[in-house]
Amino acid sequence: MPGGAIVSIAAPASFSILDASTLEMTIGKLTARLPEQADELVVRAGKDHIRILVGEEDP
Repeated sequence: MPGGAIVSIAAPASFSILDASTLEMTIGKLTARLPEQADELVVRAGKDHIRILVGEEDP
């Protein structure tokens, strides 16, 4: 991804890249790795939106 994320999508899959940090998945499995220089990755899947932020600690 242009934002620095490394994304692997397993077939069968249907997805769209909406912008530098957002993917929309209709079907499929996704694995992502974000280097420290990446800001975030947003994955939209139906009604769910998963936002991954780099550099934030778990509560």
